[in-house]
Parts: sequence; structure tokens; C-alpha cells
Amino acid sequence: MGKSIVGLVNTWDEAEKVKQALIGQGFRREEINSGFDNPDGQHAKYPIGGDEYADPGARKGGKGAAMGMIIGGVIGAIAGFSLSLIPGFLDTIPAIGLILGALGAGIGAYTGSMAGGVKKMGSEKESAALQRKPASTGEVFIAVNARDNQAEQLAMKVLRDNGARDVKQHSRDFFRDVKAQGGKTNEKLVK
Repeated sequence: MGKSIVGLVNTWDEAEKVKQALIGQGFRREEINSGFDNPDGQHAKYPIGGDEYADPGARKGGKGAAMGMIIGGVIGAIAGFSLSLIPGFLDTIPAIGLILGALGAGIGAYTGSMAGGVKKMGSEKESAALQRKPASTGEVFIAVNARDNQAEQLAMKVLRDNGARDVKQHSRDFFRDVKAQGGKTNEKLVK
């Protein structure tokens, strides 16, 4: 019975190149998986897995939302209160200035927080650059579900020939477990 053959590369682009080489040698897509090997001490650090609380491209979004909420709230309050100064505009409702000011502040804060958050988040170009950036504290792994000894040897050769390092055999269950966890591993690949 075959085993999982696993190798490490630095970037997602390198992993894709290795995957294509494996496919070119006759491995099926469903026999190949990749994911991020978290660094020591970072396995399952957060309830949703992984080693970061937020996507790097979204880190500035909270500050942008807060600033947008303040600016939008102030502008909305001024606009709402200003409506009450128009002669004949809802004069029959007591404290209309306060009501319109509060309503304007709420609408302004809501839309301002959305606009500010989106504006401060990383662009698609920044996000793509982050994916190409070498993993500084962990690596990208490629796992191959080898059917037999011949496939194991071929997988090891293709991985090494295409720049993967620390190519090793793991139990067949490794591939199944990684696939079930969406490309995450709780097993340290390199000791």
C-alpha cells in the first residue's frame, strides 16, 4: 500500500509548479494536495485554525472603519440637523433637529465605517504579492497520495527535481487528514 510523499517549498507559485510537474508525470489532481505548514508553536492557535488572526490584507480595515465611522457620523449629524433648519420642513414634530441629527449620524457612521474599512484594506495586487511572498516562519507543502512503491519513488523524484526540499514519506492517513482540514496540518513536517 502506498504512502503520502511530502515536500516543502517557499511559495504558492513554487507549489503550483511542482503540482504541474506531478500531473505531467501521470499523477491525478485528486492525488495531489498542498497547504501551509505552520511554524513551531503555531498549530491550531486560533479556533478557525492557522497562525494568523486576520488576513494580512485586512489588517488596516478596522482602523479605516473606525475613522470612517467618526467622519461619517459627524457629517451625517450636521446634514441631518441642517435639514431641520429649512423653514416649513417637518416643523410640526418637536425636537426634529435632534431626531434628524441622530438619524443622520447613524446613517453616516454606518456608511462611513464600510467605506473606511474597504478603503484601508489591501488591494488585489497587495494580496497577490502576499501570496507570492516566501513563507518566513513556515513553508508550503505538497503532499502526493502515492498508490504503490513505484509511484512513491516517482513522486519523490519529481518533488526533488522541481525544487522541493525535505522530501519524506508520511503515513497514507496524512494525505487524507490534510485534505479533510482544507490544506492545514497539525503535524510538524520537519523536525
